[in-house]
Amino acid sequence: MNNLCLFITLFIFSTVKMIMSQTIIRDDFSKNRLWQYDMSHIEHCFGCNDYKSYEYLTEKTGNKFIQLSTRIGQLSHFNDQRIDIKDRIELGTKDSQISRSWSDLTNKTFWWGFQVKLPKGVKHINGDEIVITQLKTIEKNKSKKQCHPGMPFRINFRNYGTWISVTDGFNYKLKKRTLSAGFLNNNWSSFKIGYHFSKKDGWVKVIKDKKIIFSYKGNTIFDKYKNCIPVTDLQTFIRIGVYRKSPTKDTKNDSLDFDNFIVCKSSYNECFFEQHFNSLEFNAKKLIQTNLINFGYNSTIDGIWGKRTSSAVQKFVEIKKLQNENSAEVIFQKIISLKK
Repeated sequence: MNNLCLFITLFIFSTVKMIMSQTIIRDDFSKNRLWQYDMSHIEHCFGCNDYKSYEYLTEKTGNKFIQLSTRIGQLSHFNDQRIDIKDRIELGTKDSQISRSWSDLTNKTFWWGFQVKLPKGVKHINGDEIVITQLKTIEKNKSKKQCHPGMPFRINFRNYGTWISVTDGFNYKLKKRTLSAGFLNNNWSSFKIGYHFSKKDGWVKVIKDKKIIFSYKGNTIFDKYKNCIPVTDLQTFIRIGVYRKSPTKDTKNDSLDFDNFIVCKSSYNECFFEQHFNSLEFNAKKLIQTNLINFGYNSTIDGIWGKRTSSAVQKFVEIKKLQNENSAEVIFQKIISLKK
């Protein structure tokens, strides 16, 4: 009975903390946590011999990650194969987890982050292109057809000419940036992406390996469409994975490695500062809180992230003029290095 009460208490505490921090997904892939994702975009391949659509792997350093793989025909029922040959496996938020209407999104900010690389020994992809991450809004008309013709945001990885875009409900790219070859390689690349929903003051920001590579300002609520009147609730999905377009039906399989996926309904600081803080050793967490006393931290030195720790970190950032520093690791190292 006591064990049951303890379990319930811990469950309630973790749930309340998740709601307060507005963390929707957090996964370091140290174990299987696929239950937290939209299962409709995950291929569970039974009786496929040596083929695995997803596999948990371990690097020599001991770091664990997930490898996602796709092949011709995999979850292809989402697309008209007469137009494009597409297949996929994606990890993303669940149905209605983010929104049911546009009012759930208006003036709200979402950040998500992840690491990605080409698998060991792989130099290029076999498909024409792979959407490695996207934000997708879905409303359907009476015929159950999706009104938005694409995705409001995506990163389209190609061997040559990877591009990032913001696209409205009429399939017009409000901003598109094409990048040079070598966008991904066999080393981990770290991405942090912010999307603020607003008709007038919307913005999108992409940070790759601590550098801003894409920035857009303007309308980010695309609720008007060409010849489509929505009758369903609004569904919003944030995804990472291998959503592939191929040149032929003989195209070989493609795989990408992913790690440290997080999705937050919050500011950059709340999302990534908490993520990095929680990855530190317990003594380092307590040292950070101790060193933040001069920056307004006035609570117990317990090594637990909360509103007071968050507020003190933000005050430190402001005083030290580190607002343009895109690395939580660098900021926390500066706090740890403060002289007593």
